[in-house]
Amino acid sequence: MKRSAVTYDIADGRTRPAKRAATSTTKKAAASTKKTTASTKKASASKESSSNGTAAAPPSQPLDDSLGKRTKTPLGPKGELMIPQVLPRESVKAIEKLLLPRGWVRTIDATPERSLSLSNRRWWEANGLWLESNKKALGLTAKQWKMKEEALATGSPLGEDDANTPEEFICIYPLEDEEDSNDGDGEDDDDDDDDDDDEARGSGNKASAADKETKKKEAEAKEEALCDRVGKLASRHPEHLWVSSLGGYERFKWWTQEICKRNQDDYSLHVYNDFSWYGTIEVLENLFVQFERVVKSKTAQPLEVWREVEGLALLLASGNAVFEMCDDGERCERVLELFGSMTIAGIDVLQKKGLFTKDSTIPNISMMLSLLIRYAWSMGRGDFGLEDTVTWIFYVYQQTEAAGITLGGPSGFEKILKEIKNEAPEHEGASLSKVAKGTFTSKGYSYGGGGGGLMF
Repeated sequence: MKRSAVTYDIADGRTRPAKRAATSTTKKAAASTKKTTASTKKASASKESSSNGTAAAPPSQPLDDSLGKRTKTPLGPKGELMIPQVLPRESVKAIEKLLLPRGWVRTIDATPERSLSLSNRRWWEANGLWLESNKKALGLTAKQWKMKEEALATGSPLGEDDANTPEEFICIYPLEDEEDSNDGDGEDDDDDDDDDDDEARGSGNKASAADKETKKKEAEAKEEALCDRVGKLASRHPEHLWVSSLGGYERFKWWTQEICKRNQDDYSLHVYNDFSWYGTIEVLENLFVQFERVVKSKTAQPLEVWREVEGLALLLASGNAVFEMCDDGERCERVLELFGSMTIAGIDVLQKKGLFTKDSTIPNISMMLSLLIRYAWSMGRGDFGLEDTVTWIFYVYQQTEAAGITLGGPSGFEKILKEIKNEAPEHEGASLSKVAKGTFTSKGYSYGGGGGGLMF
């Protein structure tokens, strides 16, 4: 199964996320020659890399002060600082010094004024703590560090429609260039362009060329409008389907960053073919442990639990979590089962709090569950023989039907939903009760006991 991996950044919301090539084993020959050199550098850089995204953040700065509404510093599940995805050109050597994954640091700012980094207020607010923690390795001059003061003083604060707390829901980019009623142009536009070209060649009608230009401008305007919505409060844009809590989106980014750290291609290495896939499984196991910690907490709020489900749904939909080709097939099956157990546990929490309803205050239940179902359905219907591992799909579908929640949103989901409805009668009663039986914690223990290595 071929997937594109996408890394997202909502710092400015002006450009679409850059696509990242999926892990490839064809680099083996060229990469193996660099293995020894990179390993040597790793040892010498270990001291500096200790804070490259894993150091816990100190007490957070106020998000509203004399400078106005501030950008939230993105953090990991335990308050870890996240690596910036944009670095100024002066700090390019820090990528090697700190062993930063190249698939995560997606932009080197070479603009004349360093408008994406050193001169950008939001960049400093989001990444300032990490930058201070790695000050020596970044190689910036005193003058360049002083640019922070000017950026904070002259840069525009967040607006009223910008989010800066984990509980707020924001508009996000559709994953994998989805075609929804509210996002940019897609493949159909290419077909339209071809038709226009044929018409122009056949009739010589200048109007067709004008129509083509008009369509192009309309598509550009639509794309610009989408970019303007990204990162904004979802409540201000009810027409936008792709919505996530800011905290859930941070989870997605965190797990993506962690997968990049374990991708051998990001370091021009080749350990063995399945190395990166096992690395992804390790990240997913950490995700499960984090979810178990939250769902078991007596003080956790429903949105805190849902945040973890959002992170999983977005991660799987992005194509970044590729592991199914790993040579440990049984372990892969257990991971897929835990996806379902985690989803069901999240639904259970919302049900107990009266939030699993069609008019819930959580606005993205339908979208997130649809993403999880679409992923699991594609795995179950793929070439991996995993049909019996994703029967939890039918339980989730049954629960949404009972609650009056209409699933939908992602492209291609309408066809999947029709297939699920057709097969649902075959998965009722005892088979579904077995899927829902037991707690997420007990199933996590079972995973560990089966050799997966996960023990709660």
